[in-house]
Amino acid sequence: MTPSAARFYHEIKIIESGSEETQEVQNVSTAYLLANARENPTERQIKYLYDKWRFCQYGSREEKSMIEVLKNRQSLLQKSGGELVIKENPFIAVVVTPIMRRAFLQDLSTEMVFVDSSGSCDQTNTCVTFLFTSNKTGAIPIACVLHTAQTEANYTLAFASATEAIEVENKKFDPKVFMTDDSASERNALSAVFPNSMLLLCTFHLCQALWRWLWQTDHNVKKEDRRTVMEMFRNVLYAPTLEDSEEYYDFLMSNNIVQSNKVLYDHLENLWIRRKEWCISFRNNIITRGNNTNNYTEASIRIFKDIVLQRCKVFNSCALVDFIINVFENYYKRKLLEFANSRRSKPQIDYRNMCFRAREINIIYQRDNTIFHVASEKDSNLFYTVNSKIAFCDCPSGTGGKFCKHLCAVEQKFGILFKTSPVLSVHDRIQLAKLTVGHSAPEEFYKKYGFKHN
Repeated sequence: MTPSAARFYHEIKIIESGSEETQEVQNVSTAYLLANARENPTERQIKYLYDKWRFCQYGSREEKSMIEVLKNRQSLLQKSGGELVIKENPFIAVVVTPIMRRAFLQDLSTEMVFVDSSGSCDQTNTCVTFLFTSNKTGAIPIACVLHTAQTEANYTLAFASATEAIEVENKKFDPKVFMTDDSASERNALSAVFPNSMLLLCTFHLCQALWRWLWQTDHNVKKEDRRTVMEMFRNVLYAPTLEDSEEYYDFLMSNNIVQSNKVLYDHLENLWIRRKEWCISFRNNIITRGNNTNNYTEASIRIFKDIVLQRCKVFNSCALVDFIINVFENYYKRKLLEFANSRRSKPQIDYRNMCFRAREINIIYQRDNTIFHVASEKDSNLFYTVNSKIAFCDCPSGTGGKFCKHLCAVEQKFGILFKTSPVLSVHDRIQLAKLTVGHSAPEEFYKKYGFKHN
């Protein structure tokens, strides 16, 4: 609490803790306690106590003081199963909590990792970079990196330190795909630290940046033309095949609006050069599980600022580490156990709609309950192949590993529960419990009673 909040809370407790005497005597006693500085310290005394407590807990705002405090907490976090890596000149601190460590050990971070940064979290203007992975329940953090600047050199040291903190024994941290927004310094640093990983660009941030670019007056794009350009660019972005995207691009560049504005023409041409980073048709053979945006991290950062920090700036980086280790960790522990114990009341509307539509899809051929041929919803003469062993469909949506409506049709008709299905099986609930509380998860409890799939 702040000094003023602590004083208010203390005075309320004095008022509520009256004796069982008569009301008149009780009022006198309460008034006496509130006026007695030994029982109810003054505002100046409380501020003095608060400053002493804060210095003992978090040090000062100087980097040397913060590093000394954090070094004293390294062993405490390691005993609980986490990791705290501290670097000096420049200051970098990597926090890996027990849940983050278990998420890495469960191989949740081998396919795709979402990266985003945020500032304005503490009074020393520390930048916080979050690394998230995903499972059926949503985003799972695997590391939080505190660093001083958002430059390429600083990001490179931050990601190298994060790799050092995340890796254990012979298990390496080398995701196949990173999803980021269009930050050149962040992406260049990721390319330097993870040369074997592919960097994809968030489609939401791409469209948002282009829309803002079109509205800048010095680019001379007419107001009535901006929406037209945006719609044609979205056709290029979401084209299902490479041939379609090239066709839409040629149509966009031949438009009179683009032809008459050289600045716009050059900007779109520069975006097209980087098309492998953002064009959906280039992701057909990449395991993305249908994730084309960085919204996992956007939502998680909002949770961190609104719920964990309660929209306030903490004192310094030491206090920020405390909030990550305690409040942030407990938030995810509570949410993950809600899913594991089937206590989430919010219905999965998208999945229910998909099931309703999937019941009408025709399945004409199956072989050994492994290979299914499922008709297209739009063209009844077109069939897609579903392999139930690897939960894969060769439709445009399923090639990236997404749970598509054809997989849903097979699941509904033959009762096969795929690993990529939004439905949580007993095994999924056991894994969530292990992710949350470690090896002490009550496996027999989930196996014995089971839970209705939801």
